[in-house]
Amino acid sequence: MDKVSHLKYFMIINLLLCNACNAAMGFTNAFWQILLLRMLFAVFSAGVDPAMFRLIALYFPPEKRGIALGLFFVAVYIGSAIASLCLILAENVGWRFSFVVVALVSTFFTLAAGLPLKNVVNNPETDSSKPSNKFFANIREDARELFKNKTIVFTILGSFFKYWCGFAKGFYEGFYFTSQFSEYSTYYSILNAIALIIAPIGPILGGYISDSKEKSDKPRWRPLICSVTNFIPIPIVALMYITETFWLSMLCLFLVYIIGETYISVSFAMMINVTTPRVRALRNIYTESALMISVTFIAGSCSTLILGAVNTSTENLQLGLLITTTIGYFLAGVCFYIVSRFYTEDLARDKDTLLETF
Repeated sequence: MDKVSHLKYFMIINLLLCNACNAAMGFTNAFWQILLLRMLFAVFSAGVDPAMFRLIALYFPPEKRGIALGLFFVAVYIGSAIASLCLILAENVGWRFSFVVVALVSTFFTLAAGLPLKNVVNNPETDSSKPSNKFFANIREDARELFKNKTIVFTILGSFFKYWCGFAKGFYEGFYFTSQFSEYSTYYSILNAIALIIAPIGPILGGYISDSKEKSDKPRWRPLICSVTNFIPIPIVALMYITETFWLSMLCLFLVYIIGETYISVSFAMMINVTTPRVRALRNIYTESALMISVTFIAGSCSTLILGAVNTSTENLQLGLLITTTIGYFLAGVCFYIVSRFYTEDLARDKDTLLETF
């Protein structure tokens, strides 16, 4: 990605290729075809988020990145809400045609939203942090720069546990609720979509509050907000899985989404803000965000595999979700609390480095 001159067209092309993979899913006839298309989808989508984080770091100052990221992640929840409604679409028109419809709609929005974007040109010649040609030396240098920063290390670790329970919920909650409350399956699909649509309230408010606190020289609020909003959902998510009342379970679902997703904008803002100017420049903002995404996706893959193994009955899935999510929220809260002990120091060191640069 360091060699990409035009980020706008890089993102548009990769998103169009992702949509092509989705459309092709509707014409598959064998497992290996599905696997290949999913792998290609992962490859094409891998660089999109790091490029977007680069743009946010470029256009927004540190005290405004929380709210900017909160608004950016609205798209994630809207997409998840639409995915929930696609359960109804698949039941009526079949999963094959559903993939084609999703691909066509996504292509339209990719072009409608992507083409008007202002193009940003990567120009290494004007960047004092131009990477050397020694590829492996750069990797070692990046690793030392990133892993000596305790905020980055524990934020990535906290996100690891958060995605551990997040992927488990995302993949298996639908199976659990439609099995446990089979007579309410349509209601669940609709309510889950509504919950996802309003879920960005948490990241947006968290981003706004943490931005205002950091602007008033109280930066420790950022990691503390992440920590508290991971501890609060623990009893709520436990009740959500234990109760036998559908409507109480849905109320808990709404609360978990609104409170438990607050961390996402705040944590990424912390990571961008404590990354030194050299790291933030061109290639290393990709290194940092790509590392974050890679680690969290590994966590999610592990939790989904474990729950897949225990998904032999509704009772076992219920217990698996209960244990996986509550432990994940607790460990994430602990990690973000640890971040609160170092964030102010790491942020101050970054500002000192910036002054030295000039």
